[in-house]
Amino acid sequence: MRQHDTMVTKMAVQTEIKAVLDSLKEPRLLIRHDFSVAYANRAFLCRYGHQDYEGRPCYEVVFHQGQKCSACGEVCPLEQSMVSKSSEEAYRRQVTMSGPRFVELNVVPISRADGEAQYFMETVRDTEGLGELLQRGGLISNSLAVRKLLPKIAQLVPLDIPVLLKGETGSGKEIFAKVLHENSRRAAQGFLHLECLTLSEEKLAREINRTFGMGLTGGTLYLSDVADLSAAMQANLLYLLKTGRYFTDGDTAGEKADIRVIFGTKYDLRDRVDQGLFNEELYYMLSITRLDVPSLRQRPEDLPELCEMILKETPSGRQLSLSNEALAILASRQWRGNVSELQAVLHRASIFCKHDQISVSDVQSAISFVCTQVDTSEIPLSKRLQDDQSFKELLSTWKGSREELAKALGISVRTLYRQIRKLDNK
Repeated sequence: MRQHDTMVTKMAVQTEIKAVLDSLKEPRLLIRHDFSVAYANRAFLCRYGHQDYEGRPCYEVVFHQGQKCSACGEVCPLEQSMVSKSSEEAYRRQVTMSGPRFVELNVVPISRADGEAQYFMETVRDTEGLGELLQRGGLISNSLAVRKLLPKIAQLVPLDIPVLLKGETGSGKEIFAKVLHENSRRAAQGFLHLECLTLSEEKLAREINRTFGMGLTGGTLYLSDVADLSAAMQANLLYLLKTGRYFTDGDTAGEKADIRVIFGTKYDLRDRVDQGLFNEELYYMLSITRLDVPSLRQRPEDLPELCEMILKETPSGRQLSLSNEALAILASRQWRGNVSELQAVLHRASIFCKHDQISVSDVQSAISFVCTQVDTSEIPLSKRLQDDQSFKELLSTWKGSREELAKALGISVRTLYRQIRKLDNK
């Protein structure tokens, strides 16, 4: 009787796991320690076909290959998760007959009551074309905030319709506009960036003709700060989006322009409409494809690589590195001016740095000159231990050893490890 009860209980648990997996909208696999598939949820079957996946190796199911990913020289998040006993993820580029395939894998261990992993749940996301998106445009996407945006960008790239990029000043809206342009059919043509505040019919016509040529298939027009457009120019651009023509001085029919238009704004255009400052019809047209560009505060994982990228091209032309302590200072800021503010700080530091490595004093000096407003939301490095989220961000962005981190925080290594354990137990 006891054995029968135990067997029934085990079956109920298995059925419960399957029910949970089937309720999830993304393709998921339940994988055993020997890499065999224990279960494929409904979303996986709908996405990749209704087959009997049970018992087959996960690398055969996902990539149609005969050996483990690590044996092919690729990162295997499943093997990593077996060692770390925590969530692991990886990106994989696979060449197929129909072209490159980009797959995002996320593996989470599912533990028994004794804490040991019974299964591993793998989420499989086919992000077709996303790898090329990153290669064309120089977009850094280590952060979840940016990665979440990439599938939407990939969907908009081939549609050749206007896009609205909404984000704070300095958040890098132009970079995202260039990613859309450089991955589209218009990539071979020009990319024209115009400020809306001083834009007139004459200037728009002159710049379009100069950059793209009259009547020719053109590239992409990026208009930043669209909320600053005059009422007349709002009407002109609405006409352009509807008809593919724009007005010139004294011309009632308009000139033909085969171009894609991308708009940028830091404002809520709905508020502008309510205040009578923005064309309501134009607002509705742009709201269809609005993308929210994350601030630098929302993408702390990207900060180290952003710093490396900025330091590759500095006004001084010097090849400089950034000390771990200096990086920690930068990571502790909230960056109201976002990437533009970070760039200004690093450019100044690179000019006045006396050595080949930018130090804490170099960064602090640059911050005092560039960041004229006091950042009241900034958390000093010495106080980051008191804030769980800030401490997590610091641990994820720190490139040096634990000993170096403890020194930068002004605490002992033993105290640092105690704080990390305390954080893990919360």
